[in-house]
Amino acid sequence: MLQATRRFSLIAVPLLLISCGTDGADPVTGTAGGGDATSDAGAVGPQADTGAADGELADVGAGDAGAVADVGSGDDAGEVAAEVAEDAAIADDATASGDTGTPSDVAAGGIIAIYLKGDYATETFTDGLQGQTASDFEIALSRYVLLKSADDASPQPCFDHGAAAVVAKMAGDNLMGSCANTAIESGLYTHGRVKVDWSRYTVSGQLHYAGQVLPGKFTFLRAWSDTSIDGAAFKAGDGTLRFQDITGAVDTVVPYTYPPMPPQAGMTTETVGGEFSMTFAYKKALPVQSGVAADHWARFHWHLYEGFRWKDAAQAGFGAGVWDVVPSPGVSEEVLVPGMTDYHVTSSVD
Repeated sequence: MLQATRRFSLIAVPLLLISCGTDGADPVTGTAGGGDATSDAGAVGPQADTGAADGELADVGAGDAGAVADVGSGDDAGEVAAEVAEDAAIADDATASGDTGTPSDVAAGGIIAIYLKGDYATETFTDGLQGQTASDFEIALSRYVLLKSADDASPQPCFDHGAAAVVAKMAGDNLMGSCANTAIESGLYTHGRVKVDWSRYTVSGQLHYAGQVLPGKFTFLRAWSDTSIDGAAFKAGDGTLRFQDITGAVDTVVPYTYPPMPPQAGMTTETVGGEFSMTFAYKKALPVQSGVAADHWARFHWHLYEGFRWKDAAQAGFGAGVWDVVPSPGVSEEVLVPGMTDYHVTSSVD
């Protein structure tokens, strides 16, 4: 039973929630590697241990914390439509809010649109790790530009939502924004670049403390750029970690500064002036002829099936296939790939 007066320090917990080796990755993409603090040639993945954040577990009332639940597999994301069918045309009803115009809204003359979605197709892993699919995965983007090369000095802006970033719910297909062909200089474009504002997702696990096992949910919130999330201001790289036990007796949020993200092949990332951007190559170059009534789109697929991956530890009280967290350095199960295992880009010219 939890005692009503018991309080417990979470100062060390941020290190343990994402206990990783030197090849750890970030919670968004989960790709292993190392990165630079301000200019990273790669994408997001699990995290290396960093300095502790201040915080305390809130007082909880007396009550049975409940039996240990089977939380290893994560929420079922469901089946997704066949990629060929979903990429055959731009979907006018793709989910988005605050975009600069859905394809049906843009004036005649052709449009360019960008989509973002999670890929939950079943995969077979041979890495020897345990895995679960994160739930409630959200990514917020606010800007998209087209480039004629990876280092194009004059990128062509397609849309910019400013402070009103569009939030992609990764369980569906999300139209992030669009623009008219007339807004883009004619040419052959090979790359796209997006500004990422923030990301959030939740995984299941169990917190071990004072002889008790508390099954529950851990939510990772990260600001990739200087931004406001739910009314709170964050600097790029800062965020929070939240733990909620299944009974509702424990619900605590602590601040956390995330480590730099590691590199990922085929993508360049950097943080400049508090703005985080990801530059990626199209599978095939995108020909744009300003004013010509031809529609173009690019869709960014993030592979999320069992993308939160950790190494089970043979320790008394730990559950097989369950992510176990202990507020003591080096004891929690090591997370090696939290978030996304891979990505691919499809477009109207593939």
